Amino acid sequence: QSKGTLVPGQTISVNKYTVQVEKYLSQGGFSHVYLVRTPAPIYNTTHHVLKRIAVASDTMLAEVKKEVDIM
Repeated sequence: QSKGTLVPGQTISVNKYTVQVEKYLSQGGFSHVYLVRTPAPIYNTTHHVLKRIAVASDTMLAEVKKEVDIM
């Protein structure tokens, strides 16, 4: 049984992209990681990893944005 807050087959919007959840991969301290698919290739692939993070404060949001910039 999969864990996380999104379910396989579910479609969600991520900024300007629409992705479909393929499967739950893992979790971290405040996040869940999923394999997702886009209808059209982005960077030559339709499979991507989505890290969904729960952010509880502006300070935590700033830390998450810093992590994204580093990645």
